[in-house]
Amino acid sequence: MTAVIFDCDGVLVDSEVLALEIELTSLKEIGLEFDLEVYQKRHLGTTSTEFFREIEADYHAKFDAPLPDGFREKVGQRYRKAFSTRLKIIDGVHDLLSSLECPIAVASGSSPEGLAVKLAQVEIASFFGKHVYSSHQVKRGKPAPDLFQLVSQALGVPHKDCIVVEDSARGIKAAVAAGMRAIGFTGGGHCLDGHGDVLKEVGALDVISQISELKMHL
Repeated sequence: MTAVIFDCDGVLVDSEVLALEIELTSLKEIGLEFDLEVYQKRHLGTTSTEFFREIEADYHAKFDAPLPDGFREKVGQRYRKAFSTRLKIIDGVHDLLSSLECPIAVASGSSPEGLAVKLAQVEIASFFGKHVYSSHQVKRGKPAPDLFQLVSQALGVPHKDCIVVEDSARGIKAAVAAGMRAIGFTGGGHCLDGHGDVLKEVGALDVISQISELKMHL
């Protein structure tokens, strides 16, 4: 039996493009500016804990000071507002989930609370039931295999029989490290030219730009 494990941000919901907008704007306000492509390669697929730790280091290196008071809270408020008013489902996701008869799950770097909000917002939470998993539940997030190993065990499906759909290099690496088949996805609004090549370089067996193309791999 094959199981499909989906990343959430940038695969099921088009949230990465919103997050990038919020982060780059917020960072510019405190004096940190980044090239979009470099920034995306560095941060795409990280957990919020990892993101703020790296940004804290950047800020300290430039200004020899901690992040300004309230910065994390301001970014969090902007995330919540954007996700509650502007979040959209990736085209074709609802139809795909409706057609799948195999076990499915979500495995994401987002917090459990954030995942619940996003999946409910686009009305797909019911497809996954209890099988929604966060990197907050394991010791090591992506690119370590821990999260995918947890999901495989919970689904009762061997690693080798799991297909992972990921939009980030970290996620692809994690799937490969877990002994799973990794499919790269480039249909999110944040994906730049050449992103599919990046995913193949780190182990994606194939790259799809429409989520409906996943059916070819089942």
